Amino acid sequence: MLFSFFVYNTYGAYSRFKRPENFKDDWNRPVMISHGICSSYIGNDEIANARQFHPAYGFTDIDGNSLLLSANYDITSRYANKNFATSLRVPGAFYLPQDMIDKTRHTHNEMVIERRNKSQKDNAYVKRQPNYVVYMIDDINNKDNFDINNNELFSETVQAAVDNDIPIVIIDRLKFAKRERKKCEYLQSKFESTLDFKYLSALITKICNNMVGCRKFKGKNFGEYQNYFNENYLDEVMDREIKIILSQNLLTKSILLSKLYKLSLNEVFLFSYQNKIKDLIYSGSYNNDDEQEKSR
Repeated sequence: MLFSFFVYNTYGAYSRFKRPENFKDDWNRPVMISHGICSSYIGNDEIANARQFHPAYGFTDIDGNSLLLSANYDITSRYANKNFATSLRVPGAFYLPQDMIDKTRHTHNEMVIERRNKSQKDNAYVKRQPNYVVYMIDDINNKDNFDINNNELFSETVQAAVDNDIPIVIIDRLKFAKRERKKCEYLQSKFESTLDFKYLSALITKICNNMVGCRKFKGKNFGEYQNYFNENYLDEVMDREIKIILSQNLLTKSILLSKLYKLSLNEVFLFSYQNKIKDLIYSGSYNNDDEQEKSR
């Protein structure tokens, strides 16, 4: 079962934060320092979040007037939030839900939600309340993830859920990485059997989406899930599909290479392939770096 896309907020991602005595009381402090909730939009094919040291809140009751700022990268919105301004220090961009996922190639995207929410009882403005606490882990079978005595993040997550009387949503990164990999294998087989470029385009986009979610943080590995989507896997797929394209007749080959080149202009993770594909359109031959090395 896949989880629906949702927006969440991470405590103390880029600011100092000390574990409070009560998370609900801390959330509902009388003074509203910032009217924006800095959040990220994630999904099963891109579990890409801001660095997490403390509990993350999820929100589901988001109406059409709640979104203030948005971009497919970190927009450093803290200063705009404090000033009650919707201006940005860096350019913003608003996208439809899946487009936001497909265009996020930074470590995460950012969507700022209005902290004030109208009460259904008296129509007065109150602070928006979280609907659940999000707990993202590397593997559901890793017992360390649920060691409440030695895992500070899990301990805080449980406390935040209890204090707010809301459920915990557990996201098993390894489980979703395996499922997404199977989807990629399906798209790959569909392209190879039909030569319909929409399958290759969808395959590359899905791989790149998941690469963002499985990306290493400052060169560190965090779990087995990162082995399912990385630059090596993308290179393997590109090498294989380019060779298949080159085995086709001249017209089919030209059409597919042209479409692939156009895709590479808009996909960050394909930038290194732009010149290779461009040369192929004219030369019609292809060798990956390993084969070129062997031929020397």
